[in-house]
Amino acid sequence: LVIIDYSLPVYKKRLWVINPKTNEIIFHSRVGHAWRSGIVYATNFSNVPKSNKSSIGSFVTLSTYKGKFGYSLNIKGLDKGVNNLAYRRRIIFHKMTNKPWSLGCFTVPQKKVKKLINLIKGGTFIYVAS
Repeated sequence: LVIIDYSLPVYKKRLWVINPKTNEIIFHSRVGHAWRSGIVYATNFSNVPKSNKSSIGSFVTLSTYKGKFGYSLNIKGLDKGVNNLAYRRRIIFHKMTNKPWSLGCFTVPQKKVKKLINLIKGGTFIYVAS
């Protein structure tokens, strides 16, 4: 289970991976959001392609691939009208570049992204709250 709490500022650790069988936190990290959702706090969300905003709600992880940002993870939004266009928008998990903001993707520090993706790929439930 992955929980992301966008009510916390971008410079705080606000992503948790929890083993639901043991309730143990097995990963905790910073996670970036889309620059058009807010600078320090993500407060403005969208499901619209090319909005350059983050989405909230329920997601599930899919497959990995190597692309523009290196090792990355596809996701699928599960909430109609809220995030169901996430896959078409190419919202993914990938490494942070020089800044924590993206065009809508979940960005994770470069030193942690491979570990996170390998933990959650292939069917992990994600919940993003604000």
